[in-house]
Amino acid sequence: MSSVESRDASAITGALWLTAAVTQARSGDKFTALEWINDRAAPLAEKTGETNVGRTCFGPSNVALHAVSIELEDGQAASALSLADRIDTSPLASRERHTTWSLDLARGHILRFDPGAAMLYLLQAETTGAEDLRYNSDAHDTLRRVLHQARPSLRTQAVGLTRRLGIEESILAG
Repeated sequence: MSSVESRDASAITGALWLTAAVTQARSGDKFTALEWINDRAAPLAEKTGETNVGRTCFGPSNVALHAVSIELEDGQAASALSLADRIDTSPLASRERHTTWSLDLARGHILRFDPGAAMLYLLQAETTGAEDLRYNSDAHDTLRRVLHQARPSLRTQAVGLTRRLGIEESILAG
């Protein structure tokens, strides 16, 4: 196997470990999820560097983003946002990954009862992937929470976002 094939295989394998880790976190096993991130995916990311093999955006940055997602899945918003402060997302090539990252930050901030920061990241996510927000249940939940927690001036912006996304009825009804 050539070094390029080996790097590509490592990137695909690492991306699969990230997916498995998030799935494990969603089923309530944060310990195993973090073990897979730290012991399986992270060493592969160090080997590959930042890649986009098979549109995986696999590399150290994406591994770090997944660690934040796992903290959010566990309800640990403060820990997630603390980790997030140390991550540079500029190496990521995927608009979708930037959108998901912005949505994760919005979720973290709304869990910390900061609707202003959550709205800022929702608007950022809108610029990189409005269609992703339109069909994402986490985005809908975050918007509902912003509307519930926000002052009237911010609520106006949140309602505007729901209108632009075409989800106003479902958000305001829920």
